[in-house]
Amino acid sequence: MLETKTKNMSIPVYDLMAARAKRKAERKAKRAANKAEGKARRQHRKDLIASMPGTSSLEKRLNYAAYRHNVKKADRKTQKAAIEKARSVTPEQRKANQNKATADHNKRLADAIAKHGGKKKTNTNTNTSGISNTRKEFNKAFAAASKAGKKTFMFRNKKYTTEKA
Repeated sequence: MLETKTKNMSIPVYDLMAARAKRKAERKAKRAANKAEGKARRQHRKDLIASMPGTSSLEKRLNYAAYRHNVKKADRKTQKAAIEKARSVTPEQRKANQNKATADHNKRLADAIAKHGGKKKTNTNTNTSGISNTRKEFNKAFAAASKAGKKTFMFRNKKYTTEKA
């Protein structure tokens, strides 16, 4: 390392040539490795083509192309199958997910009810016949008003007519 002195300061000056030579040697070694790898790959391809069935070099090259196509096609099928398998959900998993969603919903509902200080609303207006008690009461009021010959009647503070469709 060289040093220069400027106004009583010691500033290191790196040997730029050595650093440049080091980078150049690294690039050269990398290129040599890539070249050797490419040469091995080409030789392997030549060996594969030579091992293909066929009498002429053209037939062998065409058979090699078909072989490569089939290999790639098989790889794509394998990848597609793996993706589908990863995406698919078994019936047991589906049921577990539904149970979890139901439990989460019930928990959120219970939390909301507790937060607002109320009880869970239960439907007490239905009976076994499937007609709500409110509807039964309305039907009675409607029948009584119709029988009395009234054109309108009041039910739960609302005005209704006795017209029939």
